[in-house]
Amino acid sequence: MMQDWASSAPVNVPFLIAVDHEGGSVFTQRLFGATIFPGNMALGAARLVRLTEEAAYAGARELRGLGIHMDFAPVLDVNSNPNNPIIGVRSFGEDPGM
Repeated sequence: MMQDWASSAPVNVPFLIAVDHEGGSVFTQRLFGATIFPGNMALGAARLVRLTEEAAYAGARELRGLGIHMDFAPVLDVNSNPNNPIIGVRSFGEDPGM
């Protein structure tokens, strides 16, 4: 509805919709019927880059289908500080080389 309004405005500039979508336990798009993929730590533990790429691609397609244009999810967090509870399972692991 808001996109229709924006596109009908004289300048015809659509809204840019962004989320901080990380998948895993903090996944909120499941309310819209989207697929729940493993979180970053689970994907990192699998040590299969192709699996991570496929999950990211499929998740991105679903977010796009929900009308979301940009995702601010963490992609380079390293779980190297046990005193930092924020990163945790949001990272792909504790090895920066991985």
